[in-house]
Amino acid sequence: MIKRKSIIGNRILKMGIDLSLTATGYCISNKDFDRVTTGILNTTPKQNMEDRILYIWSNLRTLIEGNMNDLIEIAVEGLAFTSRGQRLAQLAGLHYYFTVQARRHLDVPLLIVPPTELKKFVTKKGNCKKNLMLMHCYKRWKFEAADDNICDAYCLTRYCWEVYNDRKGK
Repeated sequence: MIKRKSIIGNRILKMGIDLSLTATGYCISNKDFDRVTTGILNTTPKQNMEDRILYIWSNLRTLIEGNMNDLIEIAVEGLAFTSRGQRLAQLAGLHYYFTVQARRHLDVPLLIVPPTELKKFVTKKGNCKKNLMLMHCYKRWKFEAADDNICDAYCLTRYCWEVYNDRKGK
């Protein structure tokens, strides 16, 4: 369980979240990326689906509320339309629950980024393998991610600062 306290402290921050039912990755950073906090929230398929979703939501909520004074935006990777069947339905349930709860309980703008748009931002291609995302993330920003979930969360945070700010004219 994540404790409710500011991780970085007294800075303007943005957050990237790669929602997953097995390993949700998150990243919080200031604009200069000289203070970066990343992590993973793990659950297992043996756990009840509702318990997994509630565990992920409650830990992310604690993390977000602990940084509420500094956090100005959250980017969440959207659903991949190449996923199929029960896995897609379960992941859609997690996304729906997180989005509804975040908009209801948190006073932070939420940006949903399609996976193809995130991949294009990082690799200049709309489709690529996860290991290429890790490589491009390292080559472009010298950030060595422990796994693809943290890589995606880091890249979402970068997207928030670089692309989304440009679109808003900031």
